[in-house]
Amino acid sequence: MLKYSYAKVVFLLLMSTAVAHAQKFRLGVHATPTFNWVNSSQPDTESGLKVKFAYGLLAEYQFAENYSLLSGIDIMRRGGEFKARDTVGDYSSGFVQLPIALKLRTREFGYLTYFAKFGGAIGFETGERSAFDPDIPEARQLESYVNPFGLTFIFGAGAEYSLGSRSALLLGIDYNRSLFDNLIDNDSRLEEEYTYRFDYVNLTIGFLF
Repeated sequence: MLKYSYAKVVFLLLMSTAVAHAQKFRLGVHATPTFNWVNSSQPDTESGLKVKFAYGLLAEYQFAENYSLLSGIDIMRRGGEFKARDTVGDYSSGFVQLPIALKLRTREFGYLTYFAKFGGAIGFETGERSAFDPDIPEARQLESYVNPFGLTFIFGAGAEYSLGSRSALLLGIDYNRSLFDNLIDNDSRLEEEYTYRFDYVNLTIGFLF
């Protein structure tokens, strides 16, 4: 009987711990327009802005009153328009991206909470479409123009509007800076000593529950 009582106490302690952690954990979804360009240090080049789209899942773990860890999964397209040596390349690459960031939040003002965040994301290319004007002869075309792996620094801010309980609408804006080249410099228009990075700004619209 005594062993049964001990087992019951341990079970209740484990359940209360699990419930406490569950109360600090939120999931969500997001839809995100992104504004993309190719950031390059190569002289005499031009980059054009391209609007693309991302969507995915959000995950947030609140480990202190005003601090949370953010993660999730993003399905997105990255790229941009880039002119070098009188040829315009239009790059559009699909990525699966896994972010992780620290979120710093204010206390609630009415129904609103404001936050800032910073962190990074690792991305894996899922496919690409590259077009050139004028066309590059087929014999000179590369099999791939985009690095299949990406690493990005993220800095952003936003606000949550409480819908009651732990549910909230989320609005945010982030600057995403690639930490190394996204374009492969085997392209004869590019030079190894310069950088070619897919940077973007995103506007996040999400729902947390």
